[in-house]
Amino acid sequence: MTTHTPGPWNTRFSGSHGREIVQPDSLKGVIAVLGERETDEEELANGRRIVACVNACKDISDPEFEIPQLLQYKANLLKALEETVPRDALKTYRDPDNILQKETP
Repeated sequence: MTTHTPGPWNTRFSGSHGREIVQPDSLKGVIAVLGERETDEEELANGRRIVACVNACKDISDPEFEIPQLLQYKANLLKALEETVPRDALKTYRDPDNILQKETP
């Protein structure tokens, strides 16, 4: 299995290539080219999303295997929390990262 370029990654606009994903502290340079339009909001959002996902998974050796496990752990913890904490207490909890939002693994 070929390994990907290690993170962190970032995005930048290059006049010659367009929107690029790069490893800023490396001589490897450009990892991927997304497109040629500097103002394309969807292209920019896609680049940011790719970079955020790669950087968030930097310490996960096998994301395809480990992320479903993490989602299952999250579901189990949420279930245990709901079973032990009174429902009224959960209503007053501020959840800026939506960790209590239910997802199916």
